[in-house]
Amino acid sequence: MEKKVKKARIVLTISTMLALLSGLTACLDGEEKEERNYQTFDINRDDQLDTQEFSSLVNLADWDDNNDGHVDHEEFYDHNYGIWDEDDDGFVNENEWQKGATQYRINPHTDQYGNWRGWDADKDGQLNKKEFADGLGEKSYLEGYDRDRNQQVDEQELREGLFTTWDKNRNGYLEEEEYNENQSFHFGA
Repeated sequence: MEKKVKKARIVLTISTMLALLSGLTACLDGEEKEERNYQTFDINRDDQLDTQEFSSLVNLADWDDNNDGHVDHEEFYDHNYGIWDEDDDGFVNENEWQKGATQYRINPHTDQYGNWRGWDADKDGQLNKKEFADGLGEKSYLEGYDRDRNQQVDEQELREGLFTTWDKNRNGYLEEEEYNENQSFHFGA
C-alpha cells in the first residue's frame, strides 16, 4: 500500500518575511555584541586585559583598505575620521570632536593638537577629512603608532598604539570600564 504525501505550499507574506529577517538581524547583532564582551577577551579571568588579550580585538584588515599589509597615512586618518564621525554624515561636528578629543586624551587647553576652533579651519562648524588630519598634526599622531618611523603602521604597531590610547590610566592593563568606554566609541556598540 502506497502512501500519498501531499506537498504543502508555504506562502510567506512580505510582513512575515520582514519579521523573520528582523529576528535574524537581532540574533546576529546579539552575537556580535557577545563577541566584543570584556569577559570574552579576559582569557585568564584576572579582570584586566593585557596587550596579548587585547590583540585579538584588533584586526589590521579593518584599517588596511588596499590590503597591502600595513596602514598608510591616508588609511590611518580615514579610519580615525570614521570613528569620530559617529552619525556617519561625512563630517565631524563639534560634539563628535569633543568626544573624540576626550577619547584620544587631547587636552584642548594644553595639548599640541589644539582646540576645536583651530581644527575647524574654514569655520563652517564641521570638520572635513583634511581639517581632521591637519588637526591631528598631519603625521604627528600617526608617528605615535609608527614605532619604526617608516610612515606606515603594521599590525603590531596598530595593536600597541590602540592599546596605549585605550589605557586611560596608563597602568599597562585595560580594566572593564576602560574597555567598555573605548569599544563603544571605536565600534559604536
